[in-house]
Amino acid sequence: MSTIAALLTEIEAFLVEADMRATTFGLRALNDGTFVKRLRDGAGVTVVTVDRVHSYIATQRAEMKAAAKRRKAA
Repeated sequence: MSTIAALLTEIEAFLVEADMRATTFGLRALNDGTFVKRLRDGAGVTVVTVDRVHSYIATQRAEMKAAAKRRKAA
């Protein structure tokens, strides 16, 4: 699996997990609402962008986990 395919697979899984639209993801992660569409269409991506996407997903997962803990404790 190519780096782009692996990244797209990770993003698609996160979109389901976070119940988020691709446009919203692109805007929040990279300030680029067409990012996921372009990846789906076969566009390339830089290493810096891959790192930014991974960082965004990790941060969001941590925030979702913390929010779930707070709800459970309430």
